[in-house]
Amino acid sequence: MGNDNFGLPDGSTFTVDEAQLRRIRQASLRRLHVGQIPAMRAAGFFILAVILVLYDLRMGRALDAPALWQVLGANAAYCLASWWTLRRWYGRTGRFDLGLLFMHLDLPMWLLNLHHVQGDQVLLIAVLLVRVADQVGFGFRRALYFNAVTLGTYLAYATWMGVPWSDLAGMAVIMVLAGVYLSLTGLVTQRLRERVRRGVHAARELIQQLERQTRHLQQQAEALEAARADAEQASEAKSRFLSSISHELRTPLNGVMGTLQLLQTTDLTPTQQRYADTALDSGARLVTLIEELLDVASIRAGGLALHPQPFNLAELVEQLMQEMRPLAQGKPLQLEIDLDPALDRGFHADARRLRQLLFHLLHNGMKFTDQGEVRLHMRCLREDEHAALVRVVVSDTGCGMAPEQVERLFQPFGQGDDSSTRRHGGSGLGLAIARETVTLMDGSIRVRSEPGRGTAFEVEVLLSKAAG
Repeated sequence: MGNDNFGLPDGSTFTVDEAQLRRIRQASLRRLHVGQIPAMRAAGFFILAVILVLYDLRMGRALDAPALWQVLGANAAYCLASWWTLRRWYGRTGRFDLGLLFMHLDLPMWLLNLHHVQGDQVLLIAVLLVRVADQVGFGFRRALYFNAVTLGTYLAYATWMGVPWSDLAGMAVIMVLAGVYLSLTGLVTQRLRERVRRGVHAARELIQQLERQTRHLQQQAEALEAARADAEQASEAKSRFLSSISHELRTPLNGVMGTLQLLQTTDLTPTQQRYADTALDSGARLVTLIEELLDVASIRAGGLALHPQPFNLAELVEQLMQEMRPLAQGKPLQLEIDLDPALDRGFHADARRLRQLLFHLLHNGMKFTDQGEVRLHMRCLREDEHAALVRVVVSDTGCGMAPEQVERLFQPFGQGDDSSTRRHGGSGLGLAIARETVTLMDGSIRVRSEPGRGTAFEVEVLLSKAAG
């Protein structure tokens, strides 16, 4: 939490560290009893000294009278002795409170000063009640206790001075009532202090709770960061493994495909020819799957890149359609193309990735359409001397999808629903690769689909025109 200390309105310090809090309280009490109270005591005796001097002047007494200087010397000696004792021994006497002792000893010293002015009763009571007033800040009980102490001190002094009991009774009642009133103000102060104390305690508990929650959140964040790092390492290891094993699979598979093609050139019986065709077709599908796995591994590793080259878009589409039409055999399915004549020209882009994109979209439509048609619609939306914005729409009349199926359509290894893989086959990688290809081309891809009414993929890409 950084700095956990806060200043309070009363000058004390708020902290959430219990050990530091005890040290602060001890230091605060020492400052009070060793510094502040002795300073106030010295100021009080200075005021009494001024009263004595003024009294002697009013009474026509000489200021060099021994009695006056004896009292003044006693005041100075008492102030110095109390200050030195507190400075030297405060906090070292165990449970015995030196500060409280000197607050009691102040009373006879005050009486010594008041005795010099011949024990004026009103002045005597007023001075003694000062001790009750200055204890108000310590609380109701302490103020009430010193009210009893000052009353006892007054009665003892007045009795020693021979004041009649009839006069003492009235003065005693006045002292009791005044002291009780002052003590009641101490009760209000005590309650306010208690509320502040409870508020500080609640704030301290709240800060401690926030600190615990902060530490817990930090631990959670560290654990999540460690888990994220582990997940990234696992994903990287998986991608490296996938890339490595895919290359390792493709090398012997190319040998198998080449051998099968050579086998087809030999004299085979019809049955052997059928077997060779089936093996070659299965090998071609396996090669396609491995290529897709390599692309996904590149996507995960951030290594999928474009390699632009000049090509004719119309020729690329025509060659692709010739390869796709045999895949529609065996189904009452028509494969249609609607190509804008403005696109029959040269462009400079990654022809392999663009062909792969169109293949995945068309193959997806043919796979999920049992009858009807799959249409490739390509239009030039706008162009300038450098590039053309091309819209590609691949639509089908297949089973369609619900909105929740569309949301997971572009996830790797995901299809419209779990049953699609079993019914229609496929790895679920084609559309994920298609979306990544469109992203690399700074294009966009959208899907419109309704259950039972087919699906349409809409792609927009900006293709650079070939020079010349």
